[in-house]
Amino acid sequence: MSILRRLSAPLLLLLILARGLAGALEAKAAGHLDPFTGTWHPTAPGSPIAEIAVHPAHERLFVTVRYAGGESWRFRLEPTRMPGIYREAASSGILSWLSSRRAGNPLEGEPLVWGRSGPGELAFYRLRIAASGSYRLEQLLLQRVDGRLRLVHRLLAHGEPIQSFETEVVP
Repeated sequence: MSILRRLSAPLLLLLILARGLAGALEAKAAGHLDPFTGTWHPTAPGSPIAEIAVHPAHERLFVTVRYAGGESWRFRLEPTRMPGIYREAASSGILSWLSSRRAGNPLEGEPLVWGRSGPGELAFYRLRIAASGSYRLEQLLLQRVDGRLRLVHRLLAHGEPIQSFETEVVP
């Protein structure tokens, strides 16, 4: 019997155990996002946001924002080396190997998207730079306040606030 055959069963068992441990650690790490997981609707009339959905899976966050005007913004975030900081996830699919782009390049007209989580909050950001050099930064902040979930939506142009709206959100 070759050494490869003798080692195949223990190696297979080791791989299965390692994957199980990695899955358990991933689930524990993603647990702090549980209060923000789900599809949320603002309670206040006049909200620029009609719905926000946050769904973590396989170390990524899948987020959909539906605006009151009908526009949607969908993005996927993945963790970075910095705890609590997320970057836009790389493209996936059969042709993803053609592109090494990890995130949008705002200097080429693409939005730069990132996120951050901290105690009791989860925030998403989108930076857009126009050909003129002017910029807009959008912030969506979900906060746990007194056992409830609050959404803060801010839009800044050139560092100046141009829109701000706060509301409680419910499933």
